[in-house]
Amino acid sequence: MKTPQSMTGYGKGAAGNFKVEIRSSNHKNLDIHINMPYFLFPFEPEIKKIIKKTIERGHIEIFVPKQEMDNIKLKVNKSLAREYYNAFVSLRDELSLSDNIGIFMKG
Repeated sequence: MKTPQSMTGYGKGAAGNFKVEIRSSNHKNLDIHINMPYFLFPFEPEIKKIIKKTIERGHIEIFVPKQEMDNIKLKVNKSLAREYYNAFVSLRDELSLSDNIGIFMKG
């Protein structure tokens, strides 16, 4: 591993709809802090693993801002949605359930 000349740095980049900022500063041990949207939390261990492979020490801050939702276009596969709905209705009837089949969001 190449020894860095300085542990202080800043960088930013983008991939797809994601933007990432990384800051590093001198620190006796490796101290990694990641600030990202909740839906990316499952990736945190892998991100830390990658960082630990290349950096031995320092204070590392990673910031992934929440995506701008205005520019994201959602495409619905209507035939697939219809198949899922029909499967749920069939299951409801087979199990003699009285509830209606619908779409809802928990918030």
